[in-house]
Amino acid sequence: MLAVDYGELQETVFDASTEAGYRDVGTFSPTAFAIGLGYGRTVTDRFSVGGQVKLVTEDFGAIAVSANDQGDLNREDVSETVLAYDFGVMYDTPFPGLAFAVSARNFSQQAAFGEGESFQLPLTLQIGAALDTRGLTGLDPAVHRLVLSVDAEDPYDYAGQIEAGGEYTFANTLALRAGYLFPSDVQSFSVGAGIQQRLGGVGFGADYSYSAYDVFDPVHRVAIRFDL
Repeated sequence: MLAVDYGELQETVFDASTEAGYRDVGTFSPTAFAIGLGYGRTVTDRFSVGGQVKLVTEDFGAIAVSANDQGDLNREDVSETVLAYDFGVMYDTPFPGLAFAVSARNFSQQAAFGEGESFQLPLTLQIGAALDTRGLTGLDPAVHRLVLSVDAEDPYDYAGQIEAGGEYTFANTLALRAGYLFPSDVQSFSVGAGIQQRLGGVGFGADYSYSAYDVFDPVHRVAIRFDL
């Protein structure tokens, strides 16, 4: 499940009588929500498949779509809901710790807001590889674990990007993470850390990450999880 609240945004309408060519008419608060159900299974000792169906909704609320000569606004509830599908496969290679995966996300029918132009959700193809270096470094695998990964992502409506990163875990308790995204004119590197522990039979974990952006302020993310 994923929910996004974009906060209050300024709402304007075209008005040729003003110097700016528009006028403010208030604010609106768009939201987005997605909930899905997924299933995966191991087909062989090296090959796994999975899929997900999800309900995706985006709602702009009652926004101004036009104005008459007297300046009165015509408002419409603008929202759309579609079903989307994700698919993926993973192959665990004979080389120790090396795995490849391919996924395709956001297969969906055409969507449209009201009588506006139809569009499709951002169909995205992703291929990646990960290497678990336990057993390759000479360090005690019960204490030290280093996983390296690289992903290539190709959205249909945006230039392709490559993400590279790694995670070091100490004693299955403390994790340190770092990653880099390129090419990108906005986001560059991310770093983070996490802890996990079992307390009274209940698993507890906390994660923090810092992502640097060239134009915007850096983004801080905090997550807390429980495993029953």
